Amino acid sequence: MLLRTLFDNRVSETMEEKCLHERSVMEARLLEWLSVDNLNRAYGKTREQIFEMFGNDLQPIAYIPNEYLALVDPNIEDEKIYCGKAYFIDHALRNHAKTDIQTPVEAIDARQYLHIQAVLDEPDSIKETFVDGKRTIVFIKKIGRYYAELTQVETCGKIVLHKSYFNQKKEPYAKLDDIRSCLTLSEGGTSSISRVDISTPAISLESRDNVITSADKDNAST
Repeated sequence: MLLRTLFDNRVSETMEEKCLHERSVMEARLLEWLSVDNLNRAYGKTREQIFEMFGNDLQPIAYIPNEYLALVDPNIEDEKIYCGKAYFIDHALRNHAKTDIQTPVEAIDARQYLHIQAVLDEPDSIKETFVDGKRTIVFIKKIGRYYAELTQVETCGKIVLHKSYFNQKKEPYAKLDDIRSCLTLSEGGTSSISRVDISTPAISLESRDNVITSADKDNAST
């Protein structure tokens, strides 16, 4: 019995160490993407040039804790969230600028983006909505101001960071209920929620698209 307990404890410690290692690797990836060198190389370039320069293959940048994974998709096995390097760099330079001019490199705090995992770790609320007709799970947390991470499941089975809202004065999707308190998911993963908060927050990060939509332009202020 004692040996079994020791074995279980060791397995638990090993899994925790692996989790911490993977987390540190993903955080390092974000910081490398937004390194001063990369930002300087991208500064002044068009979105198309940035995509050509860095590529946009999806890479893991965060993960969803096991307790929330089934809310995203009950059949998902990969808990990691993926995003593209080129879009992330372009987003940092362009989407947080107060004008159409890119944000100066020295004004970008790369560590601000590490809040993504903090939101996923301990969300204040988890909402379900539909973006472009696709089921989207939104993790929301107040860290001074409001932060929100919008996740979607691709046909390849990967969870992608569809958008990320940073530093919002008002709570994103405030009209929607927390799905943990009124869970009505069917086996197909679609709930009975039928309304969507149309007042979308200001700043968005889209992991796949490299074109700013009219909605993004309309919500360009912080």
